[in-house]
Amino acid sequence: MENEKEKFHEIYTLDTGTYQKKLLLKLNYVLEGWAKAGDRLVVLGKPYTKPEEGSKIGFVEVYSLNGNSPRRKFRFDVPLVTEYLRYPRLGGSGFSTYDVDAKGGKIILATYWGDGWRMGLKYSKQARIFDLKSGKKLKTIHVDSVVKGVYFHRKDKNLVTVVLKSRANIYDGNKGTFIRVDLMKKSGLNIVDLPQSKGKLYWSLNLLEKVTPEGKQSIPIIKENIASVQVFEDRNLLVVLTLRNEIEFYDLKTLKKRLTIISKNDNQWIAFNPDGVFSSSARGTQKVFWAVGSLRLDFKALKARNEKPKWIAKLMKNLFSKQKGVKNGSTPIVPQTSNKPEPDLFILPYSLTMTTPAVVETDQETFLFKLRVEKIRANFPDAKIVFTQQGQQISGRGVAVVKRPSAQKFSGGKYSIERNFKLAVGMNVIQASLIYRNARLLTQTVIVNRKAGKASNMRGVHLWYLGIGVSEYSNPDFNLKYADADVIALEKTFKKQEGILFKKVNTKLLLNSDVTAKNIKLAMHRFLKKASDQDVVIIFLAGHGIQDNDQTLYFMTHDSDLNEPYTGVDLDFFHKFLRKRPLNQKAIVLLDICQSGAFGRSEKIVQRGRITAEDAVKQLSEGTGLLVLASSTGKEYSLEDKRFGGGHGAFSSAVIEAFDNGKADKMSGDRNGVVSVLEMFNYVSRRVPEITENKQHPTMPIVRNLRDFPLARY
Repeated sequence: MENEKEKFHEIYTLDTGTYQKKLLLKLNYVLEGWAKAGDRLVVLGKPYTKPEEGSKIGFVEVYSLNGNSPRRKFRFDVPLVTEYLRYPRLGGSGFSTYDVDAKGGKIILATYWGDGWRMGLKYSKQARIFDLKSGKKLKTIHVDSVVKGVYFHRKDKNLVTVVLKSRANIYDGNKGTFIRVDLMKKSGLNIVDLPQSKGKLYWSLNLLEKVTPEGKQSIPIIKENIASVQVFEDRNLLVVLTLRNEIEFYDLKTLKKRLTIISKNDNQWIAFNPDGVFSSSARGTQKVFWAVGSLRLDFKALKARNEKPKWIAKLMKNLFSKQKGVKNGSTPIVPQTSNKPEPDLFILPYSLTMTTPAVVETDQETFLFKLRVEKIRANFPDAKIVFTQQGQQISGRGVAVVKRPSAQKFSGGKYSIERNFKLAVGMNVIQASLIYRNARLLTQTVIVNRKAGKASNMRGVHLWYLGIGVSEYSNPDFNLKYADADVIALEKTFKKQEGILFKKVNTKLLLNSDVTAKNIKLAMHRFLKKASDQDVVIIFLAGHGIQDNDQTLYFMTHDSDLNEPYTGVDLDFFHKFLRKRPLNQKAIVLLDICQSGAFGRSEKIVQRGRITAEDAVKQLSEGTGLLVLASSTGKEYSLEDKRFGGGHGAFSSAVIEAFDNGKADKMSGDRNGVVSVLEMFNYVSRRVPEITENKQHPTMPIVRNLRDFPLARY
């Protein structure tokens, strides 16, 4: 990736377990290519120049991948111009082709340059081999035509193929002597030997073809889209990296696509199979559609039936597993499913129109939501509609199916639906969606603002704070330092608002040995159920989190065995409980439990948990209308250290800071003397990366039309 403004290139790695990309190297030069060679990373580059100019010298850098981050071992220069120049000014230059012999520690390459501005490019007639351990040039192979491609042989690394304009020659790489013409090589194509299949794989920018004794197979590739190809024959796996930043996984035997991963900005991602079964980060489905001609269908419409994180995780695991006891070319065993959208989802037999204004100001306690439904034929079944208020599904605790009452007028497939909603003070977000073939479509949204002052509307409202923190575990090997202190400090922060913003601040703390599955469930039912539909509920979990092999998420209690995830409390318990709370009750969940592999145990900063942040946030917020803020992104560590607020988790320290003398309002808000939810979220999201040197990034789900409300007044 290149940043044009700051002029640097970046190399990322992609974790195939979490689909997260991680910055590996930030380069202050133009990246021409790279390859992994065992425990080394080989990077080809050239200096930045003006667009109309070029550099006479390029270079190769070799990095060691042993350790937490790459360490540059050495760099050697490579002349890019190999012929006499007629003009003093270059019109561009670079590396045209290269290949790396990881085992032998060698690189073979060729170059190009422009002899004069707008005079066309010239390609070298030399293929040069360098030692990656010393940078010494081992051999120069001179040919009678321009070099189109260079390759080390997969079986005999002493042999190299040099692809020319009309043929491919094989040379002895040690002596530089010609051996024979490779009659099987197609000019201009990359080649990969398939010894187990007794064939070869050919690929270029717009072609991927496999040739075996059984015949020829091709993959239909969009023109000029292939960036690179990797083959894992022992896993029957073909991996294609496209120029659109997609990674595609194919069955090597059948060339059938199995999975696609798209890595996006801000650590967002989506992974899906050809039938549309998918898993994604919080915002990974944005701008991803099914398409039939000019018709589009949003991926989120099929969320209920197509989002299957466990299925995708199992597929990924099986794709990279060696298949024991099976013969070459067999397909890894993976679950089978087909969830392609039906054709009539693109052209629906219904229309749904909202007959009330999209934005309403009122001082009434209730609001009548009106819809008009039209069917293409009168004998079609009535439309099924699901209503949500503040993101929480309503009517009967689940999907609200509303059919045409007998009292409503009906004519030629048209009828109306009306539903009355009790309003909370402030912003109310009410939605109606058509449910058709288990897809959620045609969502209509109305925002109803019930008038009241921003701060005064909290008078008479209670705050209910349930803090659960575990620093001391029954197995001391898993102890943390500050999880319990975080819970206590945040309780003190909210207690200061009693009699100021809230009529009363009710708190319940479970710390260390008191944190058991039984005590958590008792606190949820005996304490939080006392909160009214106008109150604010805040749940704060600090400690270890674990994800099992089925991607079930657990908060680990004092007596849990961190090697056995199911001994903790399944986050689904919190989800089910909060989904049943009163509709207009405001609720926030703060999670300081997420972690990944950013640091080892030797670090002075201690890590918490092993839970996937996006999964936790999505699971808790789905269908509950909850505002959820987690301490980290993906599987980053959640860090704690004495330097964070004198001894806190980085996330908890930032949350406490947000309320300190109104910092969030002053630095991330409208400076009106009130710290709101959104201001707190914005402050914490900015502050945590600052104090952790970009090692930790809080995450929250997409919250459209966020119902902002105050949490503190100063």
